[in-house]
Amino acid sequence: MTTRISYKLIIFVIATLVSFTALARVEDTVEIDATGYGTTLEESTDNAIKHALELATGILVRSYSSLDSSLTIDASSVVQTEEFKESILTFSRAFIKDYEITSVSDLSGMFEVTITAIIRLKALEETMLRNRIGVKNFEGDKLLALFEANEKIVENAAKLAEAILNDFDTPRGYWRIGEISTKIIGTEGENATLEIVVDLVPDIESYMGLVRELSEVLEMVASKAITQTMKLEESGDWLRAQLSDLINDQNCRYVVRILEDISDSKISLKTYFFSSRDSIEYSLWYQLKQHVESLDSYNFVITLTDEMRNVLFHSELKNLAQGGLLLNGAGLGLIYTGQKSNQILLAPAPLYIEPGILKINTQSQQLVWRLTLKKEVLEKAKKISVDF
Repeated sequence: MTTRISYKLIIFVIATLVSFTALARVEDTVEIDATGYGTTLEESTDNAIKHALELATGILVRSYSSLDSSLTIDASSVVQTEEFKESILTFSRAFIKDYEITSVSDLSGMFEVTITAIIRLKALEETMLRNRIGVKNFEGDKLLALFEANEKIVENAAKLAEAILNDFDTPRGYWRIGEISTKIIGTEGENATLEIVVDLVPDIESYMGLVRELSEVLEMVASKAITQTMKLEESGDWLRAQLSDLINDQNCRYVVRILEDISDSKISLKTYFFSSRDSIEYSLWYQLKQHVESLDSYNFVITLTDEMRNVLFHSELKNLAQGGLLLNGAGLGLIYTGQKSNQILLAPAPLYIEPGILKINTQSQQLVWRLTLKKEVLEKAKKISVDF
C-alpha cells in the first residue's frame, strides 16, 4: 500500500504536478480517502468510490491545465459531464485496485460511508488521454508530448482489458459453489467413505458485470461489432452450434464473441471484429488470447472443521465435471479456437470445441468426490466447505 494521502496532501500534489514529464511519472497507485452518501449502504459505497475517482481525476486534469493557460476546465466540471461518467465511472472496478470502508454513519435514513481507496492512477491517466477528457491539443513541444503519450494507447487498451479480466477473476469469478450434499456410503474398520456432491453454478450477476466493463473497451477498439442470433442443436446436456454458421469477416480474422442470452434453443452473441493490420486492435485481442492461455486447471479445496472451527481435514482435489468436461480455465467459460477464425468466446457456461463444432453446457456442473476418512474425524466434524 502507498502512504495515505490526505486532502491537504492532494492539494500539494496538484500544485507540484506542473509538467507533462512529472505527469508521466505518477505512481502506479494512489491512496485517497473519500465519502459517499445514499439511501443504502451499497449506494453510499458506490458514490464514495466515484468520489475517490473524481479526486484522482482532479489531480490529473489540473496537471494538464498547467501545460496550457487556455485550458481552464476544472475537475468539478469535467467529472459532471456525461462523457466522463460513461468513459471513466463505468470502468470503476478497473481503476479501483482495492478499497476499505473506514466508517459508516446512519444520518436519519441517509447513510454516510467513508472509504480508503487505492486507485490505479496511471490507468486513469492513460484512459483520460485516450478519451481526450479535459485535454486539448497543444502546439509545438506540448503537442509532441501529448502525441508521444498517446503512442502508448496500444499498450494501455490491452492493459485495461487485462485489468478488468483480473478484477473479475475471469472466468472463475463468474462461478460459485451451489448446493453441497454428503452421505456415508460405506465403512471398513476404523475408516468410513464419505461421498461429497457439489453443484458448481454460474454467477450471472458477476458475469454481466464483467461483460459491461469489458464491452466498453472492446467497443472503443474493435473495427466493428454486431449481434448475432442463431439456432442451437440439442445433444444430451449440451447445445451445439456449427462454427461455420458464426458470422465472420475476411478482413478481420480476430474475433471476440460474448454470450448475451440463451433461450428456446437460440443463442445471442455480441461479436467484435479486430484487424491484425491495426496494432491497437490486434494488441487488445492478443492480450485476451494470452489470458485464456494462462489459465490452468482448478484445484478444489475441501475442508472439515469442528464446532470450534478447528480444521480436522483439508485436501486439494482435481476432478472432472459432469459429461467428462475437464475443469480447466477455458472450459469453464472462456475458450480460444483457431477454427474458421481466431476466436475467443466468453459465456457463463462450460464451453467445448470439437472439429467444426462449438458446444455449450447450460446445466449445473455436479462434482462428486469420495473420501476415506477416520471415523473419529467424521464424528467431530460439524461443518464442511468447498472452494476452488
